[in-house]
This record gives sequence, structure tokens and C-alpha cells, in this order.
Amino acid sequence: MRDSFEARRKVNALTRLGIARQAPQDATSLTVYVELLDGFGADIVEIICTKIGRRARGEFEPAFPTAGTIAADCCDLIRQQAIQTDTSRLLSPPKDRPVDPEKLANFRRDVEAFTRRRGMRA
Repeated sequence: MRDSFEARRKVNALTRLGIARQAPQDATSLTVYVELLDGFGADIVEIICTKIGRRARGEFEPAFPTAGTIAADCCDLIRQQAIQTDTSRLLSPPKDRPVDPEKLANFRRDVEAFTRRRGMRA
């Protein structure tokens, strides 16, 4: 574990998730989860734990999700953030030359329509 503050934030997020899902975890379990989620930032783990904690539990779904489930959700969130960042960069006008506002509006509309058709968020 590289940063003890990051680890504490992850333990806190996982503890809150356990409480929300009525499946409190012991210190050993939390340590294992934090080690398995070491590749993800605490901010990502906190967001995912909050989302899972607010979500209704599915039939036959364990009360406390596996580390793999949390890691997969973290990957999905990182991917969504990357797509959103790339799309925002595409929609920003170039700084080195003037842009026709009408052409820019048309371009933004086209990109937003494209991302909606592909099921992406713009």
C-alpha cells in the first residue's frame, strides 16, 4: 500500500458500503479489498462504493460485492470519464484561430448526436 491516507479513504468507503448493504466487514476483509483495489485512486473507489451502496441489491447478489465487481465498476467509471474528457476536448474551439459560432454550434450538435447514437455520454 503506497499511501496510508489513500488506504484509509478506501477503508472508509468500503466500511460505509458494508453498512449501507447491511454487510459489515472485518478489518482483515477490508485490508484484502484495499490491497486488491490498489490500482485505483481513493476518489474512484469512493464514488463506486457510494453508487453500489445506493443501488438496490439484485436477486442472488451478495450483500457485499466482490473485489472484482468493485474493480470492474471502477474501470467503467474511468472509461466514462476518459470519454467525457475526450469529447469535451473535441467540443472546445481551437485557441489559435477564430471560429465561426454557427459552424461550432453545428459541430457540437453533430458530435452530441453521434455520442448519443453510440450510447456514450457527451
